[in-house]
Amino acid sequence: MRIIIASIFTVLLAGFTLAYSQPTDLYEIQIVTEEDRYNLMVEKAVTLEEKAEGLMGRWRLPVDRGMLFIYKRPEVVSFWMKNMRIPLDILYLDTDMKITQIEHSVPPCRTEICNSYGSLQPVQYVLELQSGFSRRHDVQVGDYVIQK
Repeated sequence: MRIIIASIFTVLLAGFTLAYSQPTDLYEIQIVTEEDRYNLMVEKAVTLEEKAEGLMGRWRLPVDRGMLFIYKRPEVVSFWMKNMRIPLDILYLDTDMKITQIEHSVPPCRTEICNSYGSLQPVQYVLELQSGFSRRHDVQVGDYVIQK
């Protein structure tokens, strides 16, 4: 019986650690608006596997964190929120990292059929942030991002 309880505890602890662990590879970026600059730490999604996983399964996203999706060349991209647990702001960036489009507070999808949120034009970067960040900080189309 003790072995079973210890095994269950170990599995629960491992799951808790994965759900709340902080990524180790964080990169500093700065969002530059007309009024201010905001420093953030982001994970980069470069490989197909990293892009497919994205922020899936996260229970929370701190206000100063996000994920930057990087594409080799500009393309029209589409995102969906299947298996997401939290809403996000999705910012689409051109080759110069200028914001070309913002999807505000995109909700998680908990059904089999999910909406997709696509760029209206080719982009080279996509930045996912905590839901509401863009409105709280008055981030607008035409503002830009700097990788530090």
